[in-house]
Amino acid sequence: MTLREDNELNDMEDLNPPVVAPIVYEHPLLWAWFWHLDGTRQEGMNGPQAFSYLEIEAWIRLAQPAIRREDVATLLAMDRAYISEYRAVYAERQERQRKRQEVRQLGKG
Repeated sequence: MTLREDNELNDMEDLNPPVVAPIVYEHPLLWAWFWHLDGTRQEGMNGPQAFSYLEIEAWIRLAQPAIRREDVATLLAMDRAYISEYRAVYAERQERQRKRQEVRQLGKG
């Protein structure tokens, strides 16, 4: 059982972190690079904003990783998967909260 499943069973969905959809890639530094970029990610009203080429370019200039063009494409794909999963988890959470609110309202009436 995953942490997410366990939290849902115990009605603790607020503890569920967004999960990155699995992407199979053998480069050992990709996840380190991804989480480094994620740490500087902009947040908006709808959650995390996608990495921009400008942000990636600045990070490459500053950190000087041995990164290839294909790695940048993979980082962007990882980011799309991350944001997609984040939004799905957030939407599920909002729906559960809406249903709880409806139940509370029915109980008061």
